[in-house]
Amino acid sequence: MNFINKEYDFPNWKDERKRISYLLDQFNRDDFNKNECNRAIKYRNYDLDYKLNQECKTDVLLKERNGNWMNILPQLLKENNCFIAVGLNHLYNKCGLLVQLKEQGFLIEPIELKPAGNTNYKP
Repeated sequence: MNFINKEYDFPNWKDERKRISYLLDQFNRDDFNKNECNRAIKYRNYDLDYKLNQECKTDVLLKERNGNWMNILPQLLKENNCFIAVGLNHLYNKCGLLVQLKEQGFLIEPIELKPAGNTNYKP
């Protein structure tokens, strides 16, 4: 909650609830514009530009959470065989986890994941 309050300068939760309700309603409409899911499709197809050379936006939530991740991830990765899942936005720009881990000497490369039990998947 502290990060959200910093990011949005203490949001009005009544307004935020209306905004979230609106978005959920849009997703559930029969005439929903499927182009809105473009980023998810690009992610699935390994077709994203992570903008690794761009400076970070003033996103307190992501910067601070990435900083917290970087306090523990390097040691975890060095000592354990582990898989780490984070939200997509934590990977973008120079303050993203990809760049920060690479700067600490980690090899960053994509791996192809095969779908489990979904025969309709077409990358």
